Amino acid sequence: WMRPTALRSRPASPKRGRATTWIAAWISSLPWSTPARARARSGCDPCGRCGDETLNEAIRRWLPNLALALASVIFTLAAIELASPWLVRRLPLKLHFTLDRYQRPLAQSSKRGAVPVPPYIALLGDSYAMGLGDWLLDADPDRNGPYQAAHILHDLLGRDIVTFGRSGDSSMGAYVKRPFQTLHYLAETRFAYPEPSLYVAYFYEGNDLEDNLRDLASSYTGAHYDESRFYDADYFREFLKQEWLELSRREKWTPTLDHTVALRVIRKTLVAALFGWPEGFEPHPIYPGKVNRARMRDGVAVLPEPLQSASVGLGPEELRKALWTFDQSLRLLHDDQPDVPILLVFIPAPVTIYPISSPRVSTLSGREGDDTIQLRTREEVAARSDLVCRHVRGMAEQLGLGFLDPRHTLWPAARERFLHGPKDWAHFNKDGYTALAHALAPALEADALPHGRCVDVSAYFASVPLSE
Repeated sequence: WMRPTALRSRPASPKRGRATTWIAAWISSLPWSTPARARARSGCDPCGRCGDETLNEAIRRWLPNLALALASVIFTLAAIELASPWLVRRLPLKLHFTLDRYQRPLAQSSKRGAVPVPPYIALLGDSYAMGLGDWLLDADPDRNGPYQAAHILHDLLGRDIVTFGRSGDSSMGAYVKRPFQTLHYLAETRFAYPEPSLYVAYFYEGNDLEDNLRDLASSYTGAHYDESRFYDADYFREFLKQEWLELSRREKWTPTLDHTVALRVIRKTLVAALFGWPEGFEPHPIYPGKVNRARMRDGVAVLPEPLQSASVGLGPEELRKALWTFDQSLRLLHDDQPDVPILLVFIPAPVTIYPISSPRVSTLSGREGDDTIQLRTREEVAARSDLVCRHVRGMAEQLGLGFLDPRHTLWPAARERFLHGPKDWAHFNKDGYTALAHALAPALEADALPHGRCVDVSAYFASVPLSE
């Protein structure tokens, strides 16, 4: 099979030896040899085929078609990219995963276009700011419809609302990393966001403090920072800048060609179609209630269990470290953008929203990956919720921020109907997000930010008669 065509097409001369014949034939088959040039002039290709069309002529004939097809693809992608500000705003919910985490605000439908129109409001926080819950689970994946409080606020206020929230974010992620990196990333693209007119910073009492401890274990203790200087404000701020602002690792949040919106959406969609779509959000499993009871307007209702509570599983030193981390993260957000006012909103856990009538409450530990069920008295839950809320409000007062505890509005609504579930009892459903938005709207419409007070959960629970 390695013998040249010339040798295969001509019998060997009896006057020459076999080796001599093979060498002569091989030389004559070389492209620059005289016989090869003669075959080319006669219309034969280098392989000895003498048809109507040589291989080179076929390539020359198909080359314009190939170039035209390539140019068409490039032109189409360029046209799609030019139209991406209009298209990305209409990207179906099931394709939001194709965008980079810093690009996802572009697709949010709680604003008029890809880039919000000032004066717009930015939500900060974890999965509550992101909008997880039954409303999202039941939303049409082929549309980009409403599913959280931001959409209702957009309709109520007539202002664009953007959320930088991300599920599982600690205070360091929600207040330090997410707004800083997202705004700087988009500033280096043609989708540059203006500075928001207001930050609405959510603090979720259900697991934000546990998330702080989780991230401290990996980024502070795991990175070998000095434990003896943990409560040194200057040292801790330097830690936040290095590990969470990531000033020395700008390449992690600098856009590249791969981050072109159209190319990324098409590539990620094709990959998902070929190799499988990513799994969607799965709510934490819940079980039929045996312990948790609430005295609703129509009588005693059974609540599922376990439910997220007010960090009752944290010891004194854990609580102190977690609250310190919250304090310093919020302070850095305030100092980094002093011209942007901040409204701090205390998002209550499910247990402290409903009128609990059972003497004990089945709660989750709040730690990620820990499904330990804890039985706590309702007095313990109320006392911890009051303690944490007073600290959060005190930090807002110290920094001169607005503060709102929406349970003034949520409690009456929670007596009428469930604001969570039935699938996901860790987040609001449509009624819950609607009630939250109506609690926030008056504060956002006012000329000055409110400086509200925490509700008294202990007194509220004490006013609810116990059920058997």
